[in-house]
Amino acid sequence: MAMKKVKLAYITDNMARKISYNKRKKNIIKKVSELTTLCGIEACVIIPNPFDSKPEIWPNVEGAMKVIERYQNTPVKKKNMTLNQESFITQMTSKSQDKLSKVCRQIREKKLTMSAFNCVKDGALPEGLIVTDINDIKMHLEKMMKEVNDEIAKRN
Repeated sequence: MAMKKVKLAYITDNMARKISYNKRKKNIIKKVSELTTLCGIEACVIIPNPFDSKPEIWPNVEGAMKVIERYQNTPVKKKNMTLNQESFITQMTSKSQDKLSKVCRQIREKKLTMSAFNCVKDGALPEGLIVTDINDIKMHLEKMMKEVNDEIAKRN
């Protein structure tokens, strides 16, 4: 049987709120218990109790302290694997900049290839080139010639 949709609002009736709290607390503890059994992990639950001064702790205080200490004693390397929003955005920006620089290099290489082919076809350099462009075209032509010579040598 499907559950009806619950209206998420503060429950004003004290008794109804206490009943709802106890049901949900029981369900959370059951889910964590199943998670520890099925996945073979250590977990604990600490639920503050609005009706009592002591919080609800599962499985027990010692077990919860053991899990908390284990988490606090994890090496720095594993703690860095958890990201906050700022570090996530920084990491994504860095990856995007790396991709951009790679694409810019590829575009530059394709332009050099086109310029080299035009130089060979026309027998003259295009107008408006600076010295670095001419040197890059020369190096690119030499690289292409080496690749052609290597391919010829490999086939012979």
